[in-house]
Amino acid sequence: RQVRYIMPFYSNLKAFIEDMKDLFEKQKQYQNARRTRMVRRKLLRIKSYEERREAAALTIQSRWRAHTVQKRINALNVFKGKSETLAAIKLQKVVLGMLDRARVRLKKKIAELKRLKEEEARKMKEKNQHASAEERKQ
Repeated sequence: RQVRYIMPFYSNLKAFIEDMKDLFEKQKQYQNARRTRMVRRKLLRIKSYEERREAAALTIQSRWRAHTVQKRINALNVFKGKSETLAAIKLQKVVLGMLDRARVRLKKKIAELKRLKEEEARKMKEKNQHASAEERKQ
């Protein structure tokens, strides 16, 4: 009988303990990453201008290589015909097409609104000129 009451509490407690372990692990990872950033900054301050330029060039080159490799991998995935990738690409095309058409409709409506406002302003100006001309006659 007591097991019926204690088991839900125990399972929730286990989940809570696992969550806390994950949080502590993430906190350690964050602290390690922060320490690493600080060390890198200190080392960067120590380096000369030429060394910093060299490090920057290496960083740019490595990021560019990673970017191009990722593009090639994506192209291979499409070429291999993975159904998930093809479905995602198709969905992106459909959504982007819908957004473009909506953008065009919005631009047309804005242009129409601007034209109508100008036309109304012109009519009001003509009406005011006509009214002032009648006042001058009297």
